Order: sequence, then structure tokens, then C-alpha cells
Amino acid sequence: DGIRFFGNGHRLTGNTIKDIKASGYPDGGPHTDCFQTYDSADTPATYDVVIANNVCRNVDVQCLIATIDDPRARRAPAGRMTILFEGNICEVNGAQAVNLRNFPDVVVRRNSFSGPGDRAVQLSGESTGVAVIGNTMTGRMRPFEVDRQSQQGFQESGNSSRGTEGSATEPQTDRPDEQGQRPGQSGDHHHGPDDHGH
Repeated sequence: DGIRFFGNGHRLTGNTIKDIKASGYPDGGPHTDCFQTYDSADTPATYDVVIANNVCRNVDVQCLIATIDDPRARRAPAGRMTILFEGNICEVNGAQAVNLRNFPDVVVRRNSFSGPGDRAVQLSGESTGVAVIGNTMTGRMRPFEVDRQSQQGFQESGNSSRGTEGSATEPQTDRPDEQGQRPGQSGDHHHGPDDHGH
């Protein structure tokens, strides 16, 4: 990962993260995301985090991945925003640019997303109370894909596409991933099979 973070009150702003490749390492593949957090029983709860005005370019997987797969994980205080992801430029090669799994109360606003993936934001598990607002997608990316468990409190507005000819820009909900799995069927807490678009 470019930046891995845990806890609350962080301001990750004005960074350029680029050229993180998934191959060429002697001991297996690394995490090839610009930003990652995964709450567990061993980490503090993640909330009141601002990730803004960063450039994430030529990265093999995702711009942001945030997951809570450990049932013992500490949780953010009720009603608190966990992450504000705003004004970032994400040019990545994953199936999605932002992957939230069991991670509620995130705002994804006014970002620019591009790459070969077919959705900008993927919500699965119980990623409830998420807002996807005013983002711009380039290419065939749809603004979001939301499973049934994540639909409670979901908000979206003002997302637009500078799609190419033949692009599919309609959002979809409750669709299995590329392996035919529904969210929640994947493995470990921070590097599941669908985390990196495989």
C-alpha cells in the first residue's frame, strides 16, 4: 500500500502515490492500493479520517480499500463519519477504485476516477450510510455498485461520466463479483480474493 492507516483524526492530503505494481516481488504479491485500512480487534476504530486532494496514478489495484471483517473489531462512535474521501484523482487498474466492505458511514465526494474497472465505488457487506456524490468517471466505469446489505442509508447524486463509446455507466446493485461470489463470501480480513479485482 502507499499509505496504510488506523485510528481516528488523520488528515491524508496532498500526496502523490504512483507506480505500484502487483508483480516482480520475490515473496509473493504486495498490497497494491494507494490507501488501506482494516479494522480489527487489534486496531483502534477508524473514524474522522479525511483523505483529500491526493493523486493516485498507475497503481495496479485500488485507490482506497477499507474493510471490517473481524466481528470483534472496535467500531466508530454511532453517527460519526468514518472516512471523507474527497477531491482525489484515482487512475487505477482494479475492478473498482474504492472498495468498502462492512465499512459504514463513508462519504466519497468530488473525485475523478479512471481505469479499466467497471465501477468506481464497490459497497459490500454492511457498508451502510455511504454517500457517493459529485464524482466523475472516465471510460466504462459506473459510479457505484451496492449490494443488498449496504443499501440502508445509501445516498448518491451528481455523479457523471465522461464515458467512451460503448461504455456502461448505469449503476448496479446486488451483483456477484467476477468470480460469481456475493459479498461476504471471501476470505481473510484485509486481502480477500475480491479485494484486488481478481
